[in-house]
Amino acid sequence: MKKKSRDSRLSIEEQNPSMKMWGYLSGGALIVLGLIVLSIALGLALRTSSRGIRRMAFPGPLKVNMRMAGVYIGLFQAAGKDPLPVNGLAQISFGMFDENGGPVLLERSPAPQMIKLGTKTGVVLFQCEVPAPGPYSFRTGLAGDFPAPRGEILLIHESVGHNRADMAAGVMFCLFLAGFGIYILLRTNRKAGKPNG
Repeated sequence: MKKKSRDSRLSIEEQNPSMKMWGYLSGGALIVLGLIVLSIALGLALRTSSRGIRRMAFPGPLKVNMRMAGVYIGLFQAAGKDPLPVNGLAQISFGMFDENGGPVLLERSPAPQMIKLGTKTGVVLFQCEVPAPGPYSFRTGLAGDFPAPRGEILLIHESVGHNRADMAAGVMFCLFLAGFGIYILLRTNRKAGKPNG
């Protein structure tokens, strides 16, 4: 009886070697494809985070090398545990210039807008549009008797806001493709081991 069952299993594998091979290759390819999609999504998110966020100490020489063209928001974060000087920040004017001294489009935030980035909260100061990568500088003017606040200005590229959505989409595609690939492998393995009759 055992010999007959074993002969039946061998006969199935001998009759359908290409189907079995195709099932294993398809399942494995889908798993690898899912991992590739996930790695691309994570790589793009890391690249955007490293290239799309620039920092400048404030007050200080406001010079920065922009690595990506596009729209940025300028966000002020206070130094250490200092409170956010909202009234003082409202009195500061900003201008942005390229390496040749030409002005860059910059719009001041009409009202203080708070944004939480990580564990710290910041105030949106302005929005600017960088035409091309390269060195840029800022000029500031302080009106009234408010002392210059201490902290740093973060220039955040518009694409950074899409990182979470891109990573979530990469994870979903990876789970779908890898899950379907595992299903094909298990189904192929089960059919290959099933005796005939």
